[in-house]
Amino acid sequence: MFFFNLKLIRKSEDLYILTIPLHTRLIMGFFSLAVAYTFVLDPAFSIVPAFFLAVLLLTTFYKESWVFDKKEQTVVYGFGLLFLYKKTVVSFDSIENFLFEGFVKGSLTAKPESGEENPLSKKPKLRSEFWKLTLQNSKYGELTIHTVKGKQRDVLLEKSREIARLCGKRLLEK
Repeated sequence: MFFFNLKLIRKSEDLYILTIPLHTRLIMGFFSLAVAYTFVLDPAFSIVPAFFLAVLLLTTFYKESWVFDKKEQTVVYGFGLLFLYKKTVVSFDSIENFLFEGFVKGSLTAKPESGEENPLSKKPKLRSEFWKLTLQNSKYGELTIHTVKGKQRDVLLEKSREIARLCGKRLLEK
């Protein structure tokens, strides 16, 4: 997810978890309490604070995690809110490889004819560069694990290498 930066937690040599950091949840929870407190101070209903409270509560209780378990030979992806939580299990056998690639938001991905230059391939000032890690597998196709802005490329690349090494799969870098 773009909004949250996922943290790689190494539980053991055989178990890595990529998830939303605890401090992010605590900050969102604090803001939720602060906005809820405004309802105590002024009990008259107002749509703006109610909207902010709803968004903050959703972000506080949103969960997203990738569990890479070498002993079980599985990757478990889960996301959702409290009891509205969906899990997808991918076995190591179905993983073809991991792909680390960059893209520029709003640019064309088609390649120009030989000798021609694609006018949108250069990064204009208003377009952002992103990097993503995807898991390519035979069962679900391509699953995007994490996407970050260009300045966080090196951090995601290191996480990508560790995950691929744990799973015993190739990391293709584009």
